[in-house]
Amino acid sequence: SAGVVQRAELLQLVLADLLGPQRLIKEGVLPAELLFGHPGFRLPFHGQTPAGGVWLHYYAADLGRAPDGRWWVLADRTEAPSGMGFALENRVVVSRMFPEIFRTFNVSRLAPFFLALKAHLQEQAPAHRENPRVVIMSRGPKHENYFEDAYLARYLGYSMVHGNDLTVRSGVVWLKTLDGLLPVDVLLRRPNSEACD
Repeated sequence: SAGVVQRAELLQLVLADLLGPQRLIKEGVLPAELLFGHPGFRLPFHGQTPAGGVWLHYYAADLGRAPDGRWWVLADRTEAPSGMGFALENRVVVSRMFPEIFRTFNVSRLAPFFLALKAHLQEQAPAHRENPRVVIMSRGPKHENYFEDAYLARYLGYSMVHGNDLTVRSGVVWLKTLDGLLPVDVLLRRPNSEACD
């Protein structure tokens, strides 16, 4: 677990540098074409400072066990890692179906993670509004992760939206409702960048 935490911290520092001073490129540690040739790089993000200086809001690693018992990181998931909702749903089902076994093995609870995620999302709101409007953007009911997105939105108490539920006016994201437009303070985007307009 210490190695996974270290890996996430390294990725956060790399992102902060590449979207900021770009010392890694200037010093020749990373080739410039790695950044500027990447289809996900957006020039308007360069020089921007996100709330709290955090570029990497959550991180997941695909782990595997080596034949000798050591753990390997098979892949890093940094943009919109899936699995949070599925893990939560599975944990809830297992704890209800096998409560004695669940208590016997002293399984770590997931609630602290989701409480921390909620607090983090609220901190991202402009001027740290007391009750910010947070929405979870999903790719829609035809996407394989729709159930997970819906489960996560319901558990966290946020509205789930699709791209056509939103509009941008004067640099502000708005949620379309029957009562008119409502400003969105924080948008947790579940689709990867290439799936967004």
